[in-house]
Amino acid sequence: MDHFALPDDELAIAQRNGSLYRNFQGYSTHADCDLIGLGITSIGKVGDSYSQNLKTLDEYYAQIDSGYLPVFR
Repeated sequence: MDHFALPDDELAIAQRNGSLYRNFQGYSTHADCDLIGLGITSIGKVGDSYSQNLKTLDEYYAQIDSGYLPVFR
């Protein structure tokens, strides 16, 4: 693991017991869970699908105000 964690931290414990998981955002103790991105430029993952929100605040709010998710890819 390339991150610092104290010996009693949940990341260090997960590494020792073999349950440490790495996703696109870094290390996690929860393997393969859904991640919902909130805010501009945020990235989410639901199932096997990734999405990224719009990059400007004006576009982001315009999509929300129109009743759409602010996802552009």
